[in-house]
Amino acid sequence: PQERPKVRKTYHKPKAAPQPQERPKASPEEIEALYLKGVEAYRWGEYRLAIQYWQQVLKLDPDNEKAKKGIARAKKYLGD
Repeated sequence: PQERPKVRKTYHKPKAAPQPQERPKASPEEIEALYLKGVEAYRWGEYRLAIQYWQQVLKLDPDNEKAKKGIARAKKYLGD
C-alpha cells in the first residue's frame, strides 16, 4: 500500500476583533457651525433638514444638549 504523505496542518492566528469606530474629531467651532446650520434650517421651516444637522452634531458631540433639544422641538412640529 502506498503511504500517504504527511500533511502539516496550519492554523491561522485569529484576527483581532474589530475595534469600535472612534468618534470623528471636530473642533468646537465646527460643531457650533453645524448646530447653527440646523438653527437656520429650523427658522426656515425645514425641520427635517434641521434634524439632520443636529444629528450630525450629536455624532461629534453626543452630550450636546442644544442639539438634543432642537431635535425634540423639530419633531414636535413634524408630529413625530
